[in-house]
Amino acid sequence: MECNICNGTEFVEYKTRGAIRCKNCGSIERNRLVALYLEKFVELRPGLKFLHFAPERTLFPRIAEILGPSYHVRDIDVKRYKGLKKGGISVEEFDLCSDCEALPGDYYDLIMHNHVMEHIPCNVTAVLWHLHRALAPDGLHMFSVPVVGKAYEESFVDMDPDERTERFWQHDHMRNFARKDLPNTIGMLFDIEDILERRLPDIFGEETLRRYNIPESRWRSFNGGCLFTLRKGDLRLKT
Repeated sequence: MECNICNGTEFVEYKTRGAIRCKNCGSIERNRLVALYLEKFVELRPGLKFLHFAPERTLFPRIAEILGPSYHVRDIDVKRYKGLKKGGISVEEFDLCSDCEALPGDYYDLIMHNHVMEHIPCNVTAVLWHLHRALAPDGLHMFSVPVVGKAYEESFVDMDPDERTERFWQHDHMRNFARKDLPNTIGMLFDIEDILERRLPDIFGEETLRRYNIPESRWRSFNGGCLFTLRKGDLRLKT
């Protein structure tokens, strides 16, 4: 086994998920899956206009080096990324609840955010719609969300962190996305029927998944490691 981000070959325990963290670069299986998706669906090249929210630390240096100043990296909490800088590119502050409306339309070649939508304390459909509006006509919108629980649930009310963790799996989550509800949540905004039927081995092959230490538990059905890969025309809600 090896890491497809840094080529490291030693993996260590991470939380309760076994030896899935790369000892060299710190990537976990979700990071390596993102790298696989980028390799398969995107040609990273200088000048590609890439809007990336909550960038994966393990991927940031590589992407910044290839794209240069057309790589736009954003997060609401820039302090989390202290020291993360490459070629003058660093994470800039952006509030998805208040700043999306100002994004230029039909502009970005690639927009990506992974495990971000569960954190935002506002209407997630409006945020996703504005992000897709900013996508260039031939661009690609790629994102993932945690897929957990028996049903979609959301709450913005103040509650004890332990209660929020019990209901939404993490103390700072506003919602959870359940597999059975995806057609009636994200699926009402985007055409995702074919995506939900894909399994990771169908996209990358079992040999590749084993090589890059993607646990078999991630292979079954659509899950939080799978990315939605959406084109401009996949939007159901038209203006």
